[in-house]
Amino acid sequence: MNNKISLKKMYDEYIDIYRYIIGDEEDKKVKYYDRSSVDWDEVLESLGFLNTDNIVAVITSKGQTPIAVQLSDGDGDVMQKILPAKGSIISFSDVIFRMYDDIAFFGVTVRSYKNIAFFDVFAFYLFRGDLSVSADQRAFFNYEETILVKYVGGGDVYNIPKGIVKIEDSAFKELINLSCVIIPNSVVSIGASAFSDCWNLELLTVPDSVTAIADEAFYGCRSLKKLVVPDSVTELGNGAFMGCVGLESVRLSSNIKNIAPFMFLGCESLKEVNIPSGVNEIEKRAFAACYSLETVTIPDSVVEIGEGVFNENDKLSAILVSEDNPVFKSIDGNLYSKDGSILIQYAVGKEDTMFNIPDGVKVIGNHAFVGSKKLCVVRMPDSVVEIGESAFSCCENMSAIDFSNSSLREISQYAFEACSSLYGIILPGSVKKIGAGAFCKCRNLLEVIVPESLDSIGAEAFKECNSLEYFKIPDGVTKLEKNTFLSCSNLGHVIIPKTVKSIDESVFRYCSSLCSVFYEGTMEEWNEISIDEYAGIDVWETKVYFYSKNKPPLDENKVDYDGNYWRYGRKKGEYKNIMLNAIIGDAMIEIWKK
Repeated sequence: MNNKISLKKMYDEYIDIYRYIIGDEEDKKVKYYDRSSVDWDEVLESLGFLNTDNIVAVITSKGQTPIAVQLSDGDGDVMQKILPAKGSIISFSDVIFRMYDDIAFFGVTVRSYKNIAFFDVFAFYLFRGDLSVSADQRAFFNYEETILVKYVGGGDVYNIPKGIVKIEDSAFKELINLSCVIIPNSVVSIGASAFSDCWNLELLTVPDSVTAIADEAFYGCRSLKKLVVPDSVTELGNGAFMGCVGLESVRLSSNIKNIAPFMFLGCESLKEVNIPSGVNEIEKRAFAACYSLETVTIPDSVVEIGEGVFNENDKLSAILVSEDNPVFKSIDGNLYSKDGSILIQYAVGKEDTMFNIPDGVKVIGNHAFVGSKKLCVVRMPDSVVEIGESAFSCCENMSAIDFSNSSLREISQYAFEACSSLYGIILPGSVKKIGAGAFCKCRNLLEVIVPESLDSIGAEAFKECNSLEYFKIPDGVTKLEKNTFLSCSNLGHVIIPKTVKSIDESVFRYCSSLCSVFYEGTMEEWNEISIDEYAGIDVWETKVYFYSKNKPPLDENKVDYDGNYWRYGRKKGEYKNIMLNAIIGDAMIEIWKK
């Protein structure tokens, strides 16, 4: 038989214990509340409480000032803590109080930092009404015994009592020894994180009475292999099965309208999943990092697909689409918009090493090729004008992008991040913008030729391109953004146009080989540029050369040139009586220096 606990008459004692814990010597007043009109959320917030899920402990001295706490770690192990004297500051953590009968029932985690005590409540519900506690004190219900508030463990199998209609948020969270839960057909809803991180949970059947499964309800259930979501379910929350690394197959309810964000993220063993015909939307990263997923079929009802839905699926070789779908279509197993103007997702599990983007594609979608391990060469048609965010990031074997026939205008942020086999890039004359981090961490990138049409280079665009030796910034650029060339350790020469008016923090920081900056203006114009003190130009004894179309005069001693100067050379082999020559890309450099 369950024990009944009344909370409505116990709040005053709770306040006393609250004061006992914090040892508040400055404010001796205790604020009491009219329980009939109290806003419990407001009260708890004012007292500094945060929602948490934690261990349950028992005050052993019934009806008296608490002197000891029994702590349960959820696995049956119990230890005892002795409380400090009244008025002192609590310095230990993970203490939760539970009191019976004449003392209020509540759960609190105490943390101390710089003589300030912090409090967390393991379930707000416990303060909103009376409770019922199972005879073994391991399961907690609302007073009417229709809601399972918390189960604290004590076995590998638990049979939820009949009559329960709701499993509260985090009710079984982190019970790592739990292997089987039997849910009665009276249960209507399963709360957020209800079974999250139950690592050994293998057997669980969702009855057809359930209509709602909340966010991350089964997050991290590593041992769960198969699951059937009955047709009674109409709501499936974000990340409901995220991190279920052992999950091999799922049958979804035919009555859900969307597949929520992150629903199957990281389900490494998932081989098959049905997308019901009534689903209208597949939201962001719903099937990302499902390393075993080989084929997906999208029904005609789906009209919206979020970003990165199929990212990092190493074995995904075909994304099929119903011919009757009005918004999407499949070409050779890859996902496109119906009119073919957007390449939404390349099936990265394909064995092909070369891919020709079809004519008519205007935009390569965000994350479209992320993590492709086989692809080496991609050819862009004339129709492509934009490459989306992270479109080719982490394509570790891609060594060449052919832009020769492209009318490309924009490369979005992180488009080619960490393409470690990319050796050279020649961008077409149509390009206007390179986004932040577009080529960052392309560690083998030796050469990048950018057109004079370019007017924007984003922050971190070439960060950690360790093999890059030189770079010519085009005339349209007015600002070098933060970290543009950060940690380009082999960057030796840079040409900066006089259109540049500011050089931000860490643009050339850790560019330990930077020896020459060729500025296309005069020394006076250089001195007018706003250069951040941490830009990195002066750290490596870098010489700045100022442009002089004609050979500069000698100094007053008629021995050295009066400063460091340079100009563009005319043709190879025509250099005479100059002290140093250099080649930066297709630019021939003549240098005069002190």
